[in-house]
Amino acid sequence: GDLVPCKSQMVPVPPAQNPNQFSYRDYLEKEQVFDQMYLKPGTYLRKAPEKETMNGRAFKIRQRIVKNLSQKSISPDAMAIVQAMFLGQKQEMNAALYNDYKNTGMVHILAISGLHIGILLLFLKMLVKPLLRLKYGKTVHFALLLLFLWFYAFLIGFSASVVRAVTMFTAVLIGSQFKRRITVQNSLVTSLFLLLLLHPFYLWQVGFQMSYLAVFFIVGFQPLLTKTYQPKNRIGSYFWNLATVTLAAQLGVLPLSLYYFHQFSGLFLISSLIFLPFLGPILGFGFVVILLAYFDVLPRLFATVFGQAVDFLNMGIAWLGSAEGFVFNNIHLPVSTTIALYIFLFLAFALWKERNLSLLPFLFIMIIFIQVTVL
Repeated sequence: GDLVPCKSQMVPVPPAQNPNQFSYRDYLEKEQVFDQMYLKPGTYLRKAPEKETMNGRAFKIRQRIVKNLSQKSISPDAMAIVQAMFLGQKQEMNAALYNDYKNTGMVHILAISGLHIGILLLFLKMLVKPLLRLKYGKTVHFALLLLFLWFYAFLIGFSASVVRAVTMFTAVLIGSQFKRRITVQNSLVTSLFLLLLLHPFYLWQVGFQMSYLAVFFIVGFQPLLTKTYQPKNRIGSYFWNLATVTLAAQLGVLPLSLYYFHQFSGLFLISSLIFLPFLGPILGFGFVVILLAYFDVLPRLFATVFGQAVDFLNMGIAWLGSAEGFVFNNIHLPVSTTIALYIFLFLAFALWKERNLSLLPFLFIMIIFIQVTVL
């Protein structure tokens, strides 16, 4: 919210200089940023805003939470993960820790998404459940849930990932309030349409593309994978469902991951089976810790236990991430191959689901096209 009066010349962002190099100029253009300026000491002032902005208010709330948490016995690495996982702030995370999460295929848990919002919604529902006993309790219950969800989106600064997730769960809440059965597909398409209507340039954001593709593949492809094997006990069913969700999501984002990041982690399935079962309790407990930290009534024991849980998560990720032989780098896909891979996946999905052999020739044509684009 600060104002920075300055005097400097605007210059275009330079293009990439080498083949296959990340183009910062192309990235910024899709964010509607075209020029930059360099400020030298003595050429600018820093002034407090004349009127407090929404972003400024959200920043102060985050600062208060971080300040109160930092007074407890929580390690710097754990604090960095807490800020990323709950407040959407990744700037405190060191490169080594971030690379460990990336190498294990678990970097997605650091971005606030549907998983985080789903767990937050469960926590909020338990918190305001007593209101359902009142005369107009159901309406108040619904209004408070919506208010809390969008307040959290405001707290994070309305980042694209949290707005996506909150919009989707808003559609689900509205459907349940008016006793309409809204499927996940409907809520996904509704949130996709509304977000692109309000902000068309979300379409070019990597996180936007990957999150929607991951969820669409989970919704469409995972049930088919689940039916291929039926475990005989509850524990086996839990881990089999977890594995199929992970495989479906990874399949959905794999072409884009190779196109944008040129790497693939062979550890994604192992890391999901090991760490995701612990992530739900950590997130649930974490939201309680964040709430208590804001009101500065967080018991030191709570903070210590939570900090140690995050430290153990970091240690496990670092141990698994040290196996760099399972990370495949320098895979460069052109746009044509990336699009062809998605057409192939959708055709394969339709063939598997519909058992329609008339799709088989088109599948073979896409295989040949992929080979040609690669060659």
